[in-house]
Amino acid sequence: MKRERNKEVTVFAAALAVALVCVMICGVQTSAVASPEKKVTLTLMSAKFGSSDYILGSAVEKIVNKLNHPWLKIMTVEGIGGTDNIVTYDKLSLEKKRRTIMNVGDAGYYAAVLGMKPWFTKKYKNLRAVCSFGTGEMFFATMNPSIKSIYDLEGKTLGGPDMGSSASVRLREFLKAADMTGKINIKWLGFSKAAEALQDRRVDAIIVVSFSKRVAPGFTSLWTKQDKIYVFGMPADLFPKVHAAGWPFRAVTIKPLTYTPNQTTEITVHQMLARTYFTGVEADADTIYEFVKLMYQNVDKFKQYLPAGTSPTRDELSNLPVDSEAEVHPGALRFFKEMKVKIGAP
Repeated sequence: MKRERNKEVTVFAAALAVALVCVMICGVQTSAVASPEKKVTLTLMSAKFGSSDYILGSAVEKIVNKLNHPWLKIMTVEGIGGTDNIVTYDKLSLEKKRRTIMNVGDAGYYAAVLGMKPWFTKKYKNLRAVCSFGTGEMFFATMNPSIKSIYDLEGKTLGGPDMGSSASVRLREFLKAADMTGKINIKWLGFSKAAEALQDRRVDAIIVVSFSKRVAPGFTSLWTKQDKIYVFGMPADLFPKVHAAGWPFRAVTIKPLTYTPNQTTEITVHQMLARTYFTGVEADADTIYEFVKLMYQNVDKFKQYLPAGTSPTRDELSNLPVDSEAEVHPGALRFFKEMKVKIGAP
C-alpha cells in the first residue's frame, strides 16, 4: 500500500515537472517572438527633410526594417536638428523617451550639458551618447583672394549655418577664441542658401562642411566653380583656447589642393562629429543595445544609400564625443564592451 502511494507521488511529481518545463519553454518562446511588450518602434529624431542627416536617418530605417527583426523597427521623423532636437526630446513623455534617440552634433551636446545661451536656458545632464556615424570637416570658403583668415572677415559678412545648429555653436566658440565676436556680420542662412549667397556675392565668405574631404551636397553647385573659390581653415592657435574653454574640438591638417585648385597651402580644419545619436538616461537599455548591435553588424549596407565619403565604418560607431564612459548610454556601453572596442574620440 505504501509502495503504491509512493509510486503515485513519483508519477505525479514527474508529470508536474514535465508540465512546468513545458510552461517554461512555451513562455520563453512567446516572450522571444510574440510578446507585445517586446515589440518596439524606435523613433529617430533627425534633421530637416532632404538634409544629409535626414538621409542618414532614412538609411537607418531602411536597413533595419529590411532585416525583419523579431521585435525592433525604426521610424525616422523630421526634426529641426542640432540643438533643437534636445529641447524637443526633453518635452516628450517618459514612455516616448524610452523609445526615442536623436541626431545631435558634438557641439550641440556640449552646449546642452553646459546650458549655453541662447540655445539653452538650463543644463541637460540626462543626455547619453549612443553611436557616431562618421566625422566631418568645417572650414571657410570665399571668392575674394584677399580674405585668407578669420581675422580678415572683420567688418565683412559671413554666410553662416542655421542658427541653433551644432555648426552655429562651433562657429561661436571659434569667434570667441579669436576675439572676433560682434566684429563680423553673420547671416544665419543655412548651408545651401549660404552657398548661393556666396555665388551671388551677397556674402563675403561662408562656412563649409565636408565628409572625408568631399563637400556636403549643399555645396555641390558652388564647387563647380572651384577655380574661383579660395578656402581657409581655423587658425591652429585657436584650438588650445577652445579646449581651455571646455570644448574638446579637434584639429586636422588638410594638404594643398585637397578642396580647390586655389588651395595652395595646408589648412587646419575643425574635425566634427556631426552625425551622432544621443538619447536620455530614460531610454530602454535593451532597445539601445539592440540598435547599436544592428548598426555594427550591418554598417556596410549604408553604402547603398549614402553618397561616397559619408558612409560610416564599423570603427567610427564608437567614436563618440565623450570624456568618460559615464556619458555613454548603458545599452550602448554594454555592446561596445562586449566587442572590446575603444569608446570615445581617438
